[in-house]
Amino acid sequence: MAEYVGERVQPGEYIYVANYQPIIYFITETKSPTRWAFPQFLISPEFRGRLGIQLREEMASVFGHQPRYVIVQTREGSLLDPAYYRLLFTEYLDADYELEGTISTIAVYRRNSPADRLLDPTGSETRFIEE
Repeated sequence: MAEYVGERVQPGEYIYVANYQPIIYFITETKSPTRWAFPQFLISPEFRGRLGIQLREEMASVFGHQPRYVIVQTREGSLLDPAYYRLLFTEYLDADYELEGTISTIAVYRRNSPADRLLDPTGSETRFIEE
């Protein structure tokens, strides 16, 4: 995953690792759009409550940085809280991101840029990435 994303981003760009391994930030030399680099702090209601994290405000901050890629583990039984999952998809990924492909159970979403919309107004076909 880190190799795939690392080949497509510049050091210092923002990506968001929703519920996967946060070491990807370090390996790809990208920035995390949240100080809560370990996904459990946002996706677990228990951690959010203990730390005083307001989910809606934190997610607005995360996506205010316009991460170029968002990485989401899609396996059944993943750690996503339903409220987090709904917010992630309905307010952010469905609106501004496109599924670029998958690697095993990991979905890679790419932010649509104005240039993408001009080049392909109908959207592009989802590709499956070789492991």
